[in-house]
Amino acid sequence: QAKIRSFSCDDVLHGRQLGAAGASEGAEDDGDVEGPAVWPHHSGQGHHIQVAVRCRPLHPHEGQAGARPIVRATDTKAVVLEDPQVTAADDYLRINKSKERRYTFDEVFSEAAATRQVYERTARLLLGGVVQGFNATVFAYGATGAGKTHTMLGNPSEPGIMMLTLLDLFSEVANQREERHFEVKCSFLEVYNENLRDLLRPDADYLDVREDPVKGMCVAGISEVGGLESAREIMALLHQGNKNRSTEATGANVTSSRSHAVLQVVVEQRDRTAAIVAQVNVGKLSMIDLAGSERASQTNNKGMRMIEGANINRSLLALGNCITALSAGVAFVPYRDSKMTRLLKDSLGGNCRTVMIANVSPNHLHYEDTHNTLKYAKRASNIKTKAVRNVVRANSHVSKYNDIIKDLQTEIAELKTKLVEAARASDSPAPDAPGGIDSQGAIWKQELMQNFEERVRIKRQLIDLANESQGQQVEKSHAQVGISQWESSHLGQGRPGEDTPHSIRGLQEKLRTLKAEMARTDETTHGLERQLAENQQRAERLQAELPSRVQNKDMRAFLGLVSRINVLEVENMDMKEMNEVTAPLLQQKDLEAEALRLQIQMRDRMIEEQDQLLVEEGEEPLEKPEGWLEIPAQPLRHLSSPLLHPASNPRCLSPVDGAP
Repeated sequence: QAKIRSFSCDDVLHGRQLGAAGASEGAEDDGDVEGPAVWPHHSGQGHHIQVAVRCRPLHPHEGQAGARPIVRATDTKAVVLEDPQVTAADDYLRINKSKERRYTFDEVFSEAAATRQVYERTARLLLGGVVQGFNATVFAYGATGAGKTHTMLGNPSEPGIMMLTLLDLFSEVANQREERHFEVKCSFLEVYNENLRDLLRPDADYLDVREDPVKGMCVAGISEVGGLESAREIMALLHQGNKNRSTEATGANVTSSRSHAVLQVVVEQRDRTAAIVAQVNVGKLSMIDLAGSERASQTNNKGMRMIEGANINRSLLALGNCITALSAGVAFVPYRDSKMTRLLKDSLGGNCRTVMIANVSPNHLHYEDTHNTLKYAKRASNIKTKAVRNVVRANSHVSKYNDIIKDLQTEIAELKTKLVEAARASDSPAPDAPGGIDSQGAIWKQELMQNFEERVRIKRQLIDLANESQGQQVEKSHAQVGISQWESSHLGQGRPGEDTPHSIRGLQEKLRTLKAEMARTDETTHGLERQLAENQQRAERLQAELPSRVQNKDMRAFLGLVSRINVLEVENMDMKEMNEVTAPLLQQKDLEAEALRLQIQMRDRMIEEQDQLLVEEGEEPLEKPEGWLEIPAQPLRHLSSPLLHPASNPRCLSPVDGAP
C-alpha cells in the first residue's frame, strides 16, 4: 500500500523530484527559441526528435461544468499556456506578473486541426526512410484524457495516425514493387503492470526484453505475422489486438487505456534481380500509444485500478527521467527503470527517427498535467538521435543460382526481341542492336569479356592455391598430432631429443618443409588477390562508362544484363568450389582439436607429477577443481594417417585408453 501511494501522489506523478533539471517555475517564457528543424531523409548526422503539440477541444460536459480553456496556439510553431490561478488583490509581488507561459515546437496544432493534418506534418515524413531501411518511431505522450488514443487510433469517421501511416506505407511499397521485392511483417504488444504481453496471442506467457548488438532492443518470443499485402490486413490485426488490450473506465476517462500499446511494422526490401549475396534493407516503424499519467484524486481509482495507475505513473516517471537525462546530456540514462523505457531506448537516443506528439487538454482544471506535458515535450526537443540504414547481407542457397541466371537470360532475350521490333518498325537497323552493335558498344563488350576472362583465370588459380593450402594444412595437422602423441606417451622418459625414433624425426622435418611451402603459397595468394582487386576496379570503371559509351537505352540494358550474368557465373563457380572444400576444412578442425586435447593431457600429467613431488617432499598438494583431468576423447572424422591409430603405430597413445 505504501508503494501504491508513493506512485500515485502528485509529486511523483509529475516528476517534481527531478529538482533543478526542471524548467524555471517563474519564467515568463519556458522555451522561446526556435524548435529543431525536421530532419532530412539521410543518415550520417544526429537529428533532434521532432516534437509536435496537439490540443484537443473542450468536451461538452466540461463546458457545462464551467471549464474554461487555458491553452491556445498562436501559430503553427508556438503555444501559450495560461495560469488559471487568481492573484489576490493584496499580493503586490505577483499582481503585475505575466501568467502566460510560451513554448515553441516543430509543430503546434490547435483544437480545430484534423488528425490527417497532424499526420501529414509529422508521421508522413517518416515513411520514405522506413521503406529505405531506417528505423522510425511515432508516439503520443500526455495525461489521461488528453486525446492520445484518438490521435493514434482514431475512429471510423476520422482514422488515426496508425491507419493513415499504414495506408501510405503500402502505397509507397506498391510504387516500388516493379523494381524491388518487399516483405512486410507486423507485431503488436502491450506493457501492462510492467509486464509485456503479446496482443496477437493473448494466451501466451509474458515476454522479456532483450538487447541485441545488431538489432537493438528486441522482444523475445513475440509473434510476428508476415506476408502482409495491404493496410487492411494490418488493421484487422490491430483491431484484434485492441480487443485484447486492457482498458477500463476511470473518473477521468470513460475508456482509459490501462497499458502502453506498441505496434511494430517491419519492411524488408531487396532488388528483384539481386545476386546470391543480396543486400536487404530492413526498416522498422514503431507506433506507440502510451497510457496517460493520472492522479488518484481525479480518477477515484481503488483496488486494481489504483495498482494499474501506480504502474502507469512509474513507467511515465521513468520516461520523464530518461528525457531529462538525455536533454541534459548526462552520461547515464536510466533506461532500465521501466520496461517501456527499455523498449524506447533506440527511439529516444539511438538508431531511429522519432516523432513525439504531445497531447494536452485545454481544461483549466488540468493545468498541472498540461504544464508538465509541455515541459517534458520541450526537453525532448533537445534530444538527438542518429539514424543509420539497416542493411543485412542475405546469402541464398547455391541451388538458386541457376534460377537467377535463367531469369536474366529470359530478360536478355526479351530485350533482344524489343530491339529487333524497334528496328523493323523504323525500317532501319537499330544502331546498337545485337549483330549490329556500334563501334563503341563492341569495344565496351570486348573489354568487358576480357575483364571477366581474366577474373575467371585468377579465381581458378586462387581456388587451386586454396586447395593446395588446405592439403598442406591437413598434412601439418597430421604431423603435429603424431608428434604430440609420441611426446605424450614418452613424457618423463629422458631429455627431449634423446632416442627420438626415425619416424618422428621425419615428421619434424616434414613439418618444417610444410611451413616453408605454406609461406610461399600465402605469398602467391596475396599477389593474386591484389590482381583480382585491380580486375574488379576495372570492371567497376567499365560499368560507370557504359551510359556515356552506349547511347541506346535498350542496348545499355542488354549489355548490363550480359555483365550481370557473367558476375553470377563467377559467383556460381565460387559457391561450387566452396562446397568441395568443406570436407577438408572439417577434417582439419578435427585434427586441430585432437592436437589440443593431447597437449592438455600432457600439461595435466606434468602438473600431476609435480604434485607428487610436493607430496614426497612433505608439502601439501595443490587443491584441484573437480574433474580437472577429465578430458573427453572426441571421435575424429575422416582421419586416415596411420600415426593416429594404435593398431598400426605402437607408439601412438590411444585417445581413450591412454587418457588418465
